Amino acid sequence: MVMSEEIGDVESRNHKLIVIAVHAVFLESGFVEFDEFLSHDDLRYSTSFRYTLPEILGDKNCTSNAKDSVVLKCQTIGRFVNVFGCLTSSGPVVYRVCLDKNKFARAISFLSRCSKGGHKFKGEALYELWRIVRDGLALPLLIDLYAKAGLPSPPCFMSLPPELQKKILEFLPGADIAKLGSVY
Repeated sequence: MVMSEEIGDVESRNHKLIVIAVHAVFLESGFVEFDEFLSHDDLRYSTSFRYTLPEILGDKNCTSNAKDSVVLKCQTIGRFVNVFGCLTSSGPVVYRVCLDKNKFARAISFLSRCSKGGHKFKGEALYELWRIVRDGLALPLLIDLYAKAGLPSPPCFMSLPPELQKKILEFLPGADIAKLGSVY
């Protein structure tokens, strides 16, 4: 468990908690970390990671430096952590999300206290953090990386046959179908 005595002051701790959460979303999305830290001049304010896909690492034609990879840079500006992500071999396409350290770090800290004390935890803020990072960074970068590496697109709802999509949508309430319609 990551505790404040191991992480440092509150500002540093909040940045690091957000960075750890972003890293967890990327790992959960199917990325593997390629290099430990690309840079960590001052871990309290700026951190970079490099990820690739297991499919690329398993390719016998792949060089040891995994030319097809994603670079993620987390920077603190005031109470916000800006997370930028791009392909190493792409042009100007950079994805960005902005995360409020006060809101999300507090939720992560509260979760660690709940796991010890039996408090009832409502994870809306953590789900929001996960959704923002997944939808704003991980999925677009995953799709771009698959395309760049010449791999078939990752499985998603829209790649399902129409009959199966319809069957799934039949179980959703009308409000959720409307939300889905505004996304696609």
